Amino acid sequence: MGSKNRSIRFKVFMLLLLPLLSLSALWGFVMNLTVGDGLGLLRSNTLYQTIGVTSTELGVQLQAERALSASVVSSGRRTSTELSAQRGRTDTARNAFTQAATGEEAADAMHPGLAAPLATMLRELDRLDEIRADIDNGSSDRLSAVQAYNRIMDSLFRVYDQLVSVPDLTVYRQAAALQAMGNARELHSRETALIDGALIEGRLGPAERAEFSRWAAIRRDLYERSLPLLQQELREPYDRVLQSDAYKRFLRIEDQVINSTGSAGLPDPGEWKSAVDTVSSSLDRVNIDSGGVLAAKATDVATTILVRIALAGGLGLIAVIASIVISLRFARRHVRDLAQLRNSALELADERLPRVVERLRK
Repeated sequence: MGSKNRSIRFKVFMLLLLPLLSLSALWGFVMNLTVGDGLGLLRSNTLYQTIGVTSTELGVQLQAERALSASVVSSGRRTSTELSAQRGRTDTARNAFTQAATGEEAADAMHPGLAAPLATMLRELDRLDEIRADIDNGSSDRLSAVQAYNRIMDSLFRVYDQLVSVPDLTVYRQAAALQAMGNARELHSRETALIDGALIEGRLGPAERAEFSRWAAIRRDLYERSLPLLQQELREPYDRVLQSDAYKRFLRIEDQVINSTGSAGLPDPGEWKSAVDTVSSSLDRVNIDSGGVLAAKATDVATTILVRIALAGGLGLIAVIASIVISLRFARRHVRDLAQLRNSALELADERLPRVVERLRK
């Protein structure tokens, strides 16, 4: 009798266990989705705090060194006090970036798409000493010096492209558009370095003018395509800069350089400096402010994801535990009822019914 009752209990428990397993699997699936988003957000934040922050500082220092290098080459000198000091600042930024990029923290958070461009970036940085040596020994002209630094910056922006990884489509699109605006600012910096050097020497070669024209065309196209993609609060500051008198003056000078030949195409140094400094500082300020706005949006996304994790995890786990407790109580009650019913049936079949049949026979 005891073994039969245990068999009944086992069957009842198995019938109740199947829906519980399904509920637990569903809870696990939801948790996997939400926790996956949360872990992705944590990895993105880790990459930003390590590679992102140090690469931004490195980019600023490389741009400054490029401009000074172009000026030194244009002046016929091999070096200058300003360039030597700037190289020291660049080396400090390079060391910080290399340590962050090769550290365990970044390696643990790194996704496969970032590994290849990051390795390329580190290889390009290894060429920096060679680039400087070519400038110091006079074997590098202005355009080749600028282009050498450009290759490093190109690899840096390919790293930036892979750092834009946020588990929210809207924020991701805004980040990608801001990244394109940053690329346009880099092209603006290349134009500035080239013309600053040309103004020192008093000439701009055909190859330099061709590169200047190409950079200007790409920069204008980036602004034209990326600006409409930005949400209003991000787009309006850029609109104010790109519609300002200083930017319109810069565009006129840019067209003058593109459409002229020889030294006649060079702008007036005072007018050039005034326009470039105003536009550059305005764009840098907008880029910084836009990054802050986007960071706030990413924080809101992070908060939403964390709340979702708490709801899916906490409430889901409570629901699973409650279901198990209720099911166990339900199972025990029904096992007891079924056991009583089975015992009554056995008593009827084995004892009462035979007695009735015996009485009838008599």
